[in-house]
Amino acid sequence: MYRSPICIIPLLLAVTACTNTSPDVNPPSDNDDMRVSFGTYVERNGYSQTRATDATANGIANNISTAERLQQVGFGVFAYYTDNQAYDDVKATAKPNFFWNQQVTYDATNGWTYSPEKYWPNEHGSQAISTDKDLISFFAYAPFVKAAGSTADGATATGASTAITAFSANSVTGDPYVNYKVSDDATQSQDLLWGVASSESKYLDANGDWVKPTEGLPNLNFSKQRTTDKVRFRFKHALYRLGLTVKTTIGNSSANAIINPQNGTIVLIKEVKLKGAFPREARLNLYNTEANTPNWQGRSYDDTDASTIDITTALMNSEIADLDYATSGQGDAWTAKCEGGGVNSQGKQLLPSVTVEDGKSETAYITMIPCTDASAVTVELTYTLQTIDPSLVLTGGYARQEHTLTQTIDFSGYEAGKTYVLNLVFNLQEMSFTVDTEEWKEPIFFDPEAHDWVKDDDLNLDF
Repeated sequence: MYRSPICIIPLLLAVTACTNTSPDVNPPSDNDDMRVSFGTYVERNGYSQTRATDATANGIANNISTAERLQQVGFGVFAYYTDNQAYDDVKATAKPNFFWNQQVTYDATNGWTYSPEKYWPNEHGSQAISTDKDLISFFAYAPFVKAAGSTADGATATGASTAITAFSANSVTGDPYVNYKVSDDATQSQDLLWGVASSESKYLDANGDWVKPTEGLPNLNFSKQRTTDKVRFRFKHALYRLGLTVKTTIGNSSANAIINPQNGTIVLIKEVKLKGAFPREARLNLYNTEANTPNWQGRSYDDTDASTIDITTALMNSEIADLDYATSGQGDAWTAKCEGGGVNSQGKQLLPSVTVEDGKSETAYITMIPCTDASAVTVELTYTLQTIDPSLVLTGGYARQEHTLTQTIDFSGYEAGKTYVLNLVFNLQEMSFTVDTEEWKEPIFFDPEAHDWVKDDDLNLDF
């Protein structure tokens, strides 16, 4: 009998023979036993691992919740060689001198790979050139984003105006970080994950001793590993995501009575505004000091302590998005809209869908920066009632009424790794809501049959 470990993404990083003054010195070419290799555990039901996808593809990067999604977007690694000193003791002056935004990609043949390959310092183990344990600390984020230029504060820009906009430059001392900016457009929202150690992120060092990093924290102070071992990351969502549904109780409970274009009225949404403790921009320090909790810093808002998420017609599900039909030439659009149904008593997604892969689509969410200062949220809903009326020749045969409802709600939470869906229900006079909360699935996977089991009573591995 054996115990299956927590699902993780394993990554082996073997690194360069280093000195205090030149941490990037390459080892002799015959050190094949120290060359980097990568591996992953894959789901037993299997899936395609050969598809190459643009890492910035909105549909993929919007929701990195499966192993396949992570493989498609890849991840970036920052690593600090600190000789025989612990990272915490020297991080104030340490720079990412081993890896800086190193892209790690996946293919079905070779697994996780990167270039150029690097090697572990050769100062630990039977072939050591000294008795010191050279230490390297690893930090990771996903999806990987390329550098595009420099910023005024020394960070490196990505060229993006939202999502991952910048990260710490290779000349910057201290912890690596990623800058993130929220977009009101759900189709442009992107996920952001960072890597930590899991309960199974243990390894055998060059002396054959077990080393077990602290679960939920970064992979700090790793010494030379055996060639068969790996630096393992478990990727976790640093953001939460927000979805919305809308339904109306206007008219008869039957949807057909509401949306009949010949003798009824169609209900459409013109705008939804959410104002509350929604950080517009912040910096994710990849060194989290609280286990499994993202280290967000420097949150900024539109106002002093609040921002407004403004979802206009261009940013919502086209089936329910408002159009002014009281203009000439809108008859075909009106018919199409009515066939789509508008808002009904069964409820519909407010946000649009994104194409993910192979023509498949899924509902988009607005990815948001967590905030511990949860407070009341003001919801402002503007909708229209539009009815076909041939006698209204001056308005193209349509009657149009616009209504705005405002409601303040208590919305606590804003936790990273959560999915929140606000369900809005409205009629002519008032609006109410409920909130559904669930865990945001992480991109973890594991195949017990592929695991290299090692018996160790101290680690409670059973056979």
